[in-house]
Amino acid sequence: MRLAQILFKQGFGSRRQVSQLIHAGQVQHADSVLSDPDTELETTGLVLHVQGQAWPFHAQLLLALHKPAGYECSQEPQHHPSVMSLLPAHFIARGLQPVGRLDQDTTGL
Repeated sequence: MRLAQILFKQGFGSRRQVSQLIHAGQVQHADSVLSDPDTELETTGLVLHVQGQAWPFHAQLLLALHKPAGYECSQEPQHHPSVMSLLPAHFIARGLQPVGRLDQDTTGL
């Protein structure tokens, strides 16, 4: 898989942002700076270093969240903040969808 596609799918930004990250020398693999967005990499066991932080490749993201009271399980909340506001931006960028029917007063997994 192409490096730019890997970073995009991992939620590091838009295609343009990912290309800028690569061209800025912010992505490393096996102690080498990767500067070409079209570099082909095997994803099995892949660990990149992005902006100095290790980032293992994950094909899918499944997240369990113990919902606190006062949050709605919705991407478009009507009366209370969304559980999506509790998550890091790179998870949301991957297209994470909340599931469950917990109302704002209910807590749980």
